[in-house]
Amino acid sequence: MRFKITTWKQVIVYSLLATLLAVAVPVATVMLVLRDQPSQVIWSSVALAGVIPLLITLPLALVFNYMFMLLNQTIAAVDAHVKYDNLTGLLTRGEFLRQVESQRLRGGFLLVLDADHFKAINDTYGHPAGDDVLRAAATLIGQIIGPTGLCGRMGGEEFAVFLPAVSRRQALLAAQGCCTAMRNQPVIHAGKSIHLTLSIGVAEDRTHRAFSETMQVADHHLYRAKRAGRDQVAAEETLDPGRLAIAS
Repeated sequence: MRFKITTWKQVIVYSLLATLLAVAVPVATVMLVLRDQPSQVIWSSVALAGVIPLLITLPLALVFNYMFMLLNQTIAAVDAHVKYDNLTGLLTRGEFLRQVESQRLRGGFLLVLDADHFKAINDTYGHPAGDDVLRAAATLIGQIIGPTGLCGRMGGEEFAVFLPAVSRRQALLAAQGCCTAMRNQPVIHAGKSIHLTLSIGVAEDRTHRAFSETMQVADHHLYRAKRAGRDQVAAEETLDPGRLAIAS
């Protein structure tokens, strides 16, 4: 486990502990060696043995621990940048794929979600509005999926969700829940209501094949949902023919 100093309180506490140890060792040694000497000699030697390491160790410990704090904060910032998308807070593509690999033995389903007509939103309302829309979509997807699934931003306006150890019915209900919630919850930007819908492709992940193949299957169904009119889910099997596009 990596030793961490991330706050000024920790810098001060660890510096004081290091200083206390640096002072205690020579003081105890001097008292032991000079125990048979007159008390005046002992106490003057003890004072000298304590003051010197105090003056040296405390500033050095503060500088060292401060630098260690900055190093840990930098590592944490880089780690967060690698793992989490700056705009949406979801997992980055690389981190999503890495975490999926650790969950695949349990089986599961992959959902690939794409924001419909996103370019038109950017062109009409501007890129800040587009950013707000993506953030809102990411928040909504995270709320629908909950802590049991993995959510990532794959790039642009495309997201992905991996649901480990769920049935086909549960996966399709989660996908349809994302569609319905996004459709019914417009994004407010600069006082304007922006309506966004999602097209979703669903594929069962099979452990005997590479996950890249599962992604290709999900992408195939995503494009079927797009061609069928958007704002819907496409998968091998369906629960509600009125809302789900059947992939042949």
